[in-house]
Amino acid sequence: MNVALMLKQVWRIIQEEPTSIWVAWVRRYRLRNQTLWTVNTVSASWCWRKLVKASLLLKEGLVYRVGDGLKFRLWTDLWHPRGPLIKQFPRGPTITGLPVDSWLVTVIHQGQWCWPSASDFDIQSIMADLPAIYPLQPDQVLWKTGVVFDFDGLTGAGTLNILGGSTLARKASTKCSFSRYACFYNIYNIWRERNSRIFQQSSVSAEVVAARAVEEVRLRIISANLKTSLQSNVCLGFGISRGPNGLFVMG
Repeated sequence: MNVALMLKQVWRIIQEEPTSIWVAWVRRYRLRNQTLWTVNTVSASWCWRKLVKASLLLKEGLVYRVGDGLKFRLWTDLWHPRGPLIKQFPRGPTITGLPVDSWLVTVIHQGQWCWPSASDFDIQSIMADLPAIYPLQPDQVLWKTGVVFDFDGLTGAGTLNILGGSTLARKASTKCSFSRYACFYNIYNIWRERNSRIFQQSSVSAEVVAARAVEEVRLRIISANLKTSLQSNVCLGFGISRGPNGLFVMG
């Protein structure tokens, strides 16, 4: 499955996109009172497991900034530094009397934290590590850089359409199509390198990123089912030639 497209869908779920019937269906029948970070996928379909797994690519780069508490779930969202509280403190709902489907606003009063009194050590440790509240703003999901995550940027709708191949015209010329494949592989490799730098703290040079894209385009051309004359013309444009034995040689 297309990773970029899956990440787009993950973002729509996180944002609870109000105009999407699909998101509403997912939240009602797939997640119910859970979130992508806590939902059980053991008996789920292959497609749903892949989508939940893809959410991990975003998880490390996200910061949940607490605002009015109306959007984040108390026990299952990522607003606390320790992650979803239901995983850290499964007895929390029972001890506090706050149901597992409670919203964060339940423990906020006049812009201040207001947790039920409890002598339990786990609850006390939760309260000792609470983040700041921005009561005049709605709850927000931010990147760790402090910039609001926006899919209208590099990984926005246009880019995702290219990554998914949906912008390739069905009747476009072969040369035009492969030029667009080149655009796709360039964007994909830049996007992959970006994620590697953010989430894995590893990087390669721009030359290596470009070389990867070129290699993938060439392999795509070689594997395409084209007429010999047409394939030769396309190969010429991408630096591919045939050796004496008839095999392709990538210069």
